[in-house]
Amino acid sequence: MGNILFLSGVMLTIGLKSSLQFFTKRTNFKGTISFGVGFFFVVIGWPILGMILESYGFVVLFSGFWPTLAVFVQKIPVLGWVFQQPYIRSVCFSLTVIAANGCLYNLSLFWEVQGSA
Repeated sequence: MGNILFLSGVMLTIGLKSSLQFFTKRTNFKGTISFGVGFFFVVIGWPILGMILESYGFVVLFSGFWPTLAVFVQKIPVLGWVFQQPYIRSVCFSLTVIAANGCLYNLSLFWEVQGSA
C-alpha cells in the first residue's frame, strides 16, 4: 500500500510525464529496477528482502537530492545547530559522497553553502 501511495504521490507532485521521464532516465535505471524488484518481492511475500531492495532503490533514485536536503536541514533553527557540529557535518558529507555515487557537481554546491553558513 505504501509503495503505491509513494508512486502516486510522485506522479501527482511532478506530473505523469515528468515521473515517467524521471524513472526511465538512463542514470536512474539501477534505482528504478531495484525499487521495482523490491516491490515485486513484497507482493509475493518476501517483505524483508523487498524492503531492503526498495530502500536501496530509493537512495539511488534520489541521490542527487541529498545535498539539497543536507543544506535544508542545516537551516532549521534547532536541528540545524546539531547538524552543523563538526563530527555530524563530516558524517553527513560522507553520506552525501556515498549517495552521490560519483556526481561531484552536486557536492560543489553543497560545499559552497557549507562554507557560507
